[in-house]
Amino acid sequence: MTLSKFTANNLKAILFVTVVLCGIGAWLLASFPVSILPDVTFPRILVIGESGGRPTRMVDAAIAKPLEQAVASVPGVAKIRTQTQRGATELSIDFNWGTDISAAYQLINTRIGEVRNSLPPDTQVTVERMNPTIFPILGLSLRVKGLSQAEVWSLANYKVRPRLTRVPGVSKVVVQGGQIPEIVVEILPQKLNAYHLSLLEVEQAITASNVVRGVGKFDRQFQQYNVLVSGETASIEEIKHVVVVQRNGVPITVGQVAKVDRSVQDRTTVVTADGSESVLLNIVRQPDANTVSVTEGVRKELADLKSSLPAGAEIGVFYDQSILIGEAVTSVRDAVLIGAGLAVVVLLLFLGNLRATLVTAIIIPATVLITFLLMRLSGMTLNLMTLGALAVGIGLVIDDAIVVVENVFRHLSHGEERGEAIKSATTEIVAPMISSTLTTVVVFLPLVLLKGISGAFFTALAVTLVIALLVSLFLALFVSPTLCVAFLKVKPGEREYGPVFGWVVNTYSKILRVSLKMVPALLLGAVALVIGTVFLASQLKQGFMPEMDEGAFVLDYLTPPGTSLAESDRLLKKIDAVLAETPEIKSYSRRTGTELGFAITEPNRGDYAVTLKKDRTRKIDDVMDEIRGKIQSDI
Repeated sequence: MTLSKFTANNLKAILFVTVVLCGIGAWLLASFPVSILPDVTFPRILVIGESGGRPTRMVDAAIAKPLEQAVASVPGVAKIRTQTQRGATELSIDFNWGTDISAAYQLINTRIGEVRNSLPPDTQVTVERMNPTIFPILGLSLRVKGLSQAEVWSLANYKVRPRLTRVPGVSKVVVQGGQIPEIVVEILPQKLNAYHLSLLEVEQAITASNVVRGVGKFDRQFQQYNVLVSGETASIEEIKHVVVVQRNGVPITVGQVAKVDRSVQDRTTVVTADGSESVLLNIVRQPDANTVSVTEGVRKELADLKSSLPAGAEIGVFYDQSILIGEAVTSVRDAVLIGAGLAVVVLLLFLGNLRATLVTAIIIPATVLITFLLMRLSGMTLNLMTLGALAVGIGLVIDDAIVVVENVFRHLSHGEERGEAIKSATTEIVAPMISSTLTTVVVFLPLVLLKGISGAFFTALAVTLVIALLVSLFLALFVSPTLCVAFLKVKPGEREYGPVFGWVVNTYSKILRVSLKMVPALLLGAVALVIGTVFLASQLKQGFMPEMDEGAFVLDYLTPPGTSLAESDRLLKKIDAVLAETPEIKSYSRRTGTELGFAITEPNRGDYAVTLKKDRTRKIDDVMDEIRGKIQSDI
């Protein structure tokens, strides 16, 4: 059975399947993951080992070297780079492109588990795969008037963080800044010597007493009860009354040999928002989550949480990726709609028939919706690359439908019977249409073969465009003839194109006749045009991604090695003043001794996250250049 006969015999079935696929595509669009760029898992895994305040040489010998030896045996490892500082080490493990990072991640954890017992007892090891989702999509600052930084830290960790973590799509909430509360037991050496005790005995007594153990169970009145022995300390007074040892039946307590009081851990980071000390909460989304939906969910949860926060609590936003995504998606969406609208206008001018124009134009939304369905099934997301592919492909998508409708129109205008006209028109153009579409597909498919970061990004563009082209070919061969049967009406003898395009054809015919008489001049002109094109192409700037005014930027800084946290903070307050005086800046946050992302950071390093106002007159590059110049000249 030929394609034309199959189409003619299954009109209703074809339309039904098309409508169902479009409906599913429209339904899935609401749940589509949205992000700035494609979710790419780079072949890199970071391992961070933290062990208190041990000197660098001890961290290198006791933690870094064992971890390096453990992960080096994992298949696919290409390079291991280690950075060690006081109390922490960071291993950056690069794999060959094409390595299954999920499997490598599991093997890394297995190897680390095998050597964990040989590491210092208090060592914490964290492993993360490097991909765009490890960076926050939303940054919040928490300030509370009248509360200390320790109390704000507790509020962020024990009240705000759990509420935000339960928002659908949130992977984790990272808290930065504040001061971690603790209880300090300050030993009095004279008292310790007087009672002939050692520091180890006091430490063991406190550790041994602060436990909860189950010692049995019993039944009573049809109920089972667990028996617990609790020595858990809940206050400073209880710690003071912990017995270190008994001498001649007389207990010697912690309070007799030490001072016990509330305190905070030694500060290793300073975090501010708009120049004031704050606690920052960075929201990290799950890999398959919609950034915009997650941000909206977090904002809704914050609104519900606000009434239960202490008076004077302020939660600000210093970074919101959903704004950039919304603007980018809106921009590309508008480009698609404008392109589709212009294509319809050109069609109307070309065909000069409203019904033929509408039959052709229907293919555009149908192709986009079915493409969304296939993209979702293939695990892709809506981002600048995939949406850009759709914008580029609108003109290519409508080409196939134009060819079908125009050929059917031509046969009907010659007075042929409707069924025979559609069969003849379809049969004539099947082979040229398939070959022309596959030619375009072959042009874009090699992008999938690119390796490295460029391949990871452009694969999304190429796959999206290929899907759209194949869908448009399917619709042109099966749906367009069906729509022509149902809606297209052409009178015998009617012109195949409208008057506007008729004028274009006549004008082109006249120009062509004149041009054919000037072949040498045309050849010289073509050579000059090629040379000029090559010259201009060599002058174009090159870059991986187009420059964008995101409305925000990150300012990294580095003070001289060994600079104390307090001195770094003093110098950075001058940069705070520069940012506060810049009229285009809406808000900013600073991290000293820590940074955005997953990395170890020394007290002399950190970054600013700066958000600009929307209604500014200067471009982002001008603002950055001014700030950079002031910092270099004044600080």
